[in-house]
Amino acid sequence: MSNRFIELTFFYGAVFCPVVWLSCVALILSPLAVPDTVFLLGRCPVESVISLTAGPFFSDSSDQVVVEQRMGELSLFSLNDKERAKVVVSRLVLLRYGSRGFEPVWRSGLMAEPKVLSAKMSSDVATVGDFDLDRFYEVILVGGDSVRILELNGEERTVEFSAGTVEGAVIADVDGDSFPELVTLETVFDSLGKRQVVKVLAWQDGGLALKGKPVEISTGEGDFRFSLLGAARLEDYPGMPVILGSEEKRIKPGVYGAVYAVSPDSFAVTFMPFPTRDWFSKEEVLPAGRLQLFNVGDTLMAYGFFVPGSRPGGPAKSFAALQDGEWRLLRLRENAQRLSGLVCRFRYRGEMGWLELRDGLFYFYPEAPFYWR
Repeated sequence: MSNRFIELTFFYGAVFCPVVWLSCVALILSPLAVPDTVFLLGRCPVESVISLTAGPFFSDSSDQVVVEQRMGELSLFSLNDKERAKVVVSRLVLLRYGSRGFEPVWRSGLMAEPKVLSAKMSSDVATVGDFDLDRFYEVILVGGDSVRILELNGEERTVEFSAGTVEGAVIADVDGDSFPELVTLETVFDSLGKRQVVKVLAWQDGGLALKGKPVEISTGEGDFRFSLLGAARLEDYPGMPVILGSEEKRIKPGVYGAVYAVSPDSFAVTFMPFPTRDWFSKEEVLPAGRLQLFNVGDTLMAYGFFVPGSRPGGPAKSFAALQDGEWRLLRLRENAQRLSGLVCRFRYRGEMGWLELRDGLFYFYPEAPFYWR
């Protein structure tokens, strides 16, 4: 048995008991054995991590974690040299938890952050999910002319795919028919100019088939650029709508919307579930920037940058729940007051909880790190 350590923090009323460090004997405890417990799962073997997600890629009692590692920057130029941009170059690394902590078991090739400079420039966009309903996650790489589906047991499938510049992708059962779709956010160039559209694609006869018509994303006000944040359940909408968030060059409240199924073969965009404001106020919780999305029951939650901040003098990131068209800030538990890193849902030794990567270390919270009330 290894000599890793677990960090346990106990609070009783207004009295704070010092942190207790237990050796490997504590490893036999159930993650839910002690309230307000934080498990230190060890150091991340990968540096410069900019995102993480977890899921069952293998049949282990703990999930595996896919991290995106920043490798550097690349300068891009359009063919006429009128447009320039710096893009982040990254790769995916799959981490598997075992007796020696997290260890890398797979790495992708290099990927460039998608930037729209011309109709002929594209880059692979990655997403993960159980696309073939075999109970295990796959890595899906979406490019401008193909989709690669990587089974981490060594199998790989490539299908032809015609698209504009792909800027985001997600696996989700958008229409609620129990079969997952591949959803892409693309920029297309045609006689109407440069537009962002969302496409919903289903697996059919060994390839990908477009369901319904592409959905153009437009607020009707200003020139917003949107990112694909993920998919989540929303009250009064079927299936798993796809959530979009605006990208702003200046600090202001973000604009968020959802692409949902009107019928099995028809999709539309709505901004109704989310509050829309042009300014920040002290009385409201309004997000700005890219959010991480979670569902707890049927409630959509977001983790990200909220203004005004709820933690004076501390990290700016907080959790909020979307209820009745407004964001309600959630108070952090005592054992999560330092929480400020990357967060995802994670199954540790059969128990579902929350994983945080902060300062190169993984922390596991068996219970939600926030209070509902």
